[in-house]
Amino acid sequence: MASLGGLFSPYRPLATAQIISVEPSDPTNGPVGGIAGNVQSQSIFKFQYWPETLSDSKGVEYAEKAVPGGSHPLYQWIRGGARRLAMLAVFSNELNPEMLAQFSSTDASKYSVDINAAVWALRRFIYPSYGTSDFKAFPPEFLQLQLPNTAIGGYDRGGPNDIMNAIMTRCDVEYRAWFQDGTPRYATIDLEFAEVVQGDPRESSAINFKDRNNFSAAWDQYLSNKIMRFGPRS
Repeated sequence: MASLGGLFSPYRPLATAQIISVEPSDPTNGPVGGIAGNVQSQSIFKFQYWPETLSDSKGVEYAEKAVPGGSHPLYQWIRGGARRLAMLAVFSNELNPEMLAQFSSTDASKYSVDINAAVWALRRFIYPSYGTSDFKAFPPEFLQLQLPNTAIGGYDRGGPNDIMNAIMTRCDVEYRAWFQDGTPRYATIDLEFAEVVQGDPRESSAINFKDRNNFSAAWDQYLSNKIMRFGPRS
C-alpha cells in the first residue's frame, strides 16, 4: 500500500492525469459488450493528484508442446495477451493547518474535494446503461486514459503518444481517514484499465491490432541516446 506521506513531496509531478469518456449519443446503435462507432459525446474526469503508483503489464500466449526425450518443450505462438495498466489514485478532502499555511487560498482549494463524489464518478465507468423502455443493456463507456509525458499510448513515427484507448476493469476504494461526522478525509482508489484495439469509435469501429513495427521509432530513439553499445570487450 502506498503511503500518503509521499503525497506532498516536492518531486511529485504537477502534470494532470485524466480520463476522457466517449459515449454514443445514440446508444441503440452500440453492440452489447462492444464499442459503438456512431457519433459521440465526451466528458473529462481530472484526477486530484498525479497517481501515487502506476504499473503497466503486457503478456503473450504460447502453446507448449512436449517433445519426448527433448531437453525443452517447443513453443507455438498463439496470440498477444491483454495489456493492463493499474494506478493508485489519491484523493484528499482537507489539509491540516500546517500544510495549509504553505499554500495560498487558491492553491489550497485543489487539495479539498468531495471524496464520495469522486468515488462514484469513477465507478460509473464500470457500469452499463439500460434502455428506458426496452430494457436493452449497453456496455460501459469507452475511455481514453491520458497521462502526459508517459507514452502510455505507444511510441511510433509520430513520437510518443500519451493517450491509451481503454476500458476500466477495476475500481477498488480504501478509505484512510475520516472526519468526526464520518465524512471521508483521505482515500485511495486502486484502478485497472485494459487497452482496447477496436479503434477510436469517433473515427471507426474497425479492429486495429498493434504490430511490433509500430514501435520501431522507440527502438531507434533509445539506441540513439545510449552511450554504451553491445560489442566485443577490449
